Amino acid sequence: GHSNAALLRLCAGVQLQSGNDRRGEELLDLVREKYGFSTDDYLNLGYCKIMQGRYRDAIECNKKVVEKHFNHFLAMNNIAYSLIALDRSSEALNYLERGIFLSPTFAHLYCNRGWARMMLGEWEEGLADVQHALQLDDTLADGYRNLGIYSLEKGRLEEARDYLIKAKAMDSRVQFVDKYLIESERRLRNQE
Repeated sequence: GHSNAALLRLCAGVQLQSGNDRRGEELLDLVREKYGFSTDDYLNLGYCKIMQGRYRDAIECNKKVVEKHFNHFLAMNNIAYSLIALDRSSEALNYLERGIFLSPTFAHLYCNRGWARMMLGEWEEGLADVQHALQLDDTLADGYRNLGIYSLEKGRLEEARDYLIKAKAMDSRVQFVDKYLIESERRLRNQE
């Protein structure tokens, strides 16, 4: 019931970070209706869309950020993540390269470039990026998911399963981990 824009934005951010995407989106809708959107609001809404698996919408939100702030590496990272999720990894690489140029210590950019490279069949280059990302920030659940993807591709099924379980334990919302975990379990059963 509050009418303060800063408070509504703060509440929306808290909801998104706590995993309540629907409530976060409702609060952002209220912000848009009452105050209009800032670039941070578009960035938050884009994150919300990613977490809901609405990648095309996420791209549109983050492109609005980049239109106003050409060098916004977080928005570039989010666009790239969404493109990879939509099986458009080669397009994602352009955003990731630009983001890495702008922020060479932001681990998520390397993690996502590694994922994109793996999806393009550039397995060793992708692995190197993911390992670099985890050197920068060893708390990236997506990094361990990507190591699981790599291990699965290389037929190291128990290792893949362990990385995927670790990713899920670190962040239960890490996307696509369940898909690869199911695949690793299926392949392990077939080996028996």
